[in-house]
Amino acid sequence: MAPGSSSNAPNQTFVRHNFTGYTDYRFGSLLVTNQTGITGGRDQEDDTSYQYRIHLKLISQSSCNEDALRSQLLRIPGIQDVSFDSKAGTFYCYVYAITPLASASLLETVQTAIQQNVAFPLTGTALNPDLVGISLATIISLKSGATTTDQQTAISHATSAVQNYINNLAIGQPLILNDIADQILNVSSLIVDVGQPGNMLGNVFIWRSRADGSRYSRVLIADYTPVPRDRIGPQNWPICSVSIKNS
Repeated sequence: MAPGSSSNAPNQTFVRHNFTGYTDYRFGSLLVTNQTGITGGRDQEDDTSYQYRIHLKLISQSSCNEDALRSQLLRIPGIQDVSFDSKAGTFYCYVYAITPLASASLLETVQTAIQQNVAFPLTGTALNPDLVGISLATIISLKSGATTTDQQTAISHATSAVQNYINNLAIGQPLILNDIADQILNVSSLIVDVGQPGNMLGNVFIWRSRADGSRYSRVLIADYTPVPRDRIGPQNWPICSVSIKNS
């Protein structure tokens, strides 16, 4: 029997034994007492250490990390992607739905999922992203001899290429002006040049939505990298205007 343990057993079980330091009790039990003190263990935990240990337990739960939460949210029907913006003690979850704006019911579903998967004291809020549109105008040069039908087809294909590029930008993916020009050049073998020398794309604007539904714009003079709350397309912006200049 290990030191420090006690057990109830009939006396006859221990008719022959080598135990020392024990006391026989009147009801047939055998009490074994340690002859030396117990070594090991630790002092009583103070309040500060206890609070810190609880805090570590809360923030270490696997359901609280961003990847696990993203996995949970992407299972909700109607969600295309989500973006997180961390703040002090909280975070914003921007919901990119299959529609330009997530419905109130979808935001409520996401909010419920956040509350079920994020441990106290962390909190999160589900929000719609800010709608951001891009509009631009440019000129394409075609090979000599292109017919009127060829010209209209090239314009249509170039416009669609720009729209597809902008509307399919992933969350946080920068908009690269040179990439837009490449998209136009690659849609038709008849297109030999885009824009003017040193200025492939002209009149490029960013359009933003206000809370009252109105819009404002600013000229985009360089590549644009969206912040977590931005969603570029697919809105009904005047995305692209293309004209023809025969070379």
